[in-house]
Amino acid sequence: MTRSSRGHVAAAFALLAAVVAAPAGAGSRTATVCHVVIANHRVCPFANLIGANLAGIQADRANLTGARLNRAKLTHAHLEHAKLDRANLTGAVLIRARLKAATLTGANLTAAVMTGVHLDDANLRSARMSSARLGGASITGAKLNGAVLAQANLAGADLGDADMTGADMTGANLTHANLSSAHLERANLTGANLTGAVLTQTHLHGAIFHGTICPDGTTTDTFCSA
Repeated sequence: MTRSSRGHVAAAFALLAAVVAAPAGAGSRTATVCHVVIANHRVCPFANLIGANLAGIQADRANLTGARLNRAKLTHAHLEHAKLDRANLTGAVLIRARLKAATLTGANLTAAVMTGVHLDDANLRSARMSSARLGGASITGAKLNGAVLAQANLAGADLGDADMTGADMTGANLTHANLSSAHLERANLTGANLTGAVLTQTHLHGAIFHGTICPDGTTTDTFCSA
């Protein structure tokens, strides 16, 4: 068995052993084993996978709604079209993970390490992503309406066509990020650094600028132009 296949087997066993909290009102039933059908990549929601090593897991379309994935290792994981709504991924490592078209509404990604992650067309509405490390990430066409990205590192990220309406981007690092055709209406860009960022046809109506560094390196309290 190769090292790679051993890793996938270990990840599968980690999922098979996942423990989930019972829903409120379940009486004396406090936990249950989460059964996984690997062939269909289906995982029951609310799984307890805190600190689990799931690097390289093939789990496209998995249902991990409300899962506890704090500090989990998901490097190079395949979770395209997966359901991760309200999942807790605080401090999780998702380097170069593939989450295209995944749903992560209300998910907690605070301080997650997501360098080079693929989040194209993902739904991240109201996600908490403060201090997340998203350098070089591909987030084109993603929905980030109302997301919290305060102090997040998005240097060199591709956010073309992304919808960040009303997002909190206070103090975010957006240096050399691609924001072309992105929607940033009413977004809070207080203290954000947009040095070298691409703002071609970016929608900035109602965005908040205060101590914001514009693409040309100047600081503004009013507006940044392309």
